[in-house]
Amino acid sequence: MKNIFFRLTIALLLFHFSAFAQMKKADNYFNNSDYAKAIPFYLKAEKSKKNNQKALERLADCYRLTNDYQKAETYYSQLITAGNVPQAIDYFNYAIILKSNGEYVKSKQEIIAYLKLNPNDKNAQIQLASFDKIAEWQNEPAMYSIKNISSINSSVSEFSPIIYKNEMVFVS
Repeated sequence: MKNIFFRLTIALLLFHFSAFAQMKKADNYFNNSDYAKAIPFYLKAEKSKKNNQKALERLADCYRLTNDYQKAETYYSQLITAGNVPQAIDYFNYAIILKSNGEYVKSKQEIIAYLKLNPNDKNAQIQLASFDKIAEWQNEPAMYSIKNISSINSSVSEFSPIIYKNEMVFVS
């Protein structure tokens, strides 16, 4: 019986220190702005209950800072709705991510929640006002139509078109 208890204690201690080590490695990468490398370590640390909120917050930030807005939305949502006590800036970042993902109604709700915590934040006030402009722009007819001209376009990027000796030239 003592042997089982001893092994169980050792296993729990190793798991605890492993989660701590994952957070430490992740934080080092995060603090050096190497967000992509920090993500796998935060994912491992997030599974432990001890560092869950910090890992969720950092995962959301890492995905936001690497422009993976779908995953950032997932982690900000968990951070804000999972009974955690997020920082005020997390509401703002979540709102911006939602807006980037085209979820304007939810985004506006999060900006309002953020403004309750920081009523003097000018950037958040501008963001809130921008929702009226989005509605206006969506109701206006499109001024331009963009079409793929398959005889010119290829699967790679073409740019800098210019007329040269009565012909179009461009970089591909």
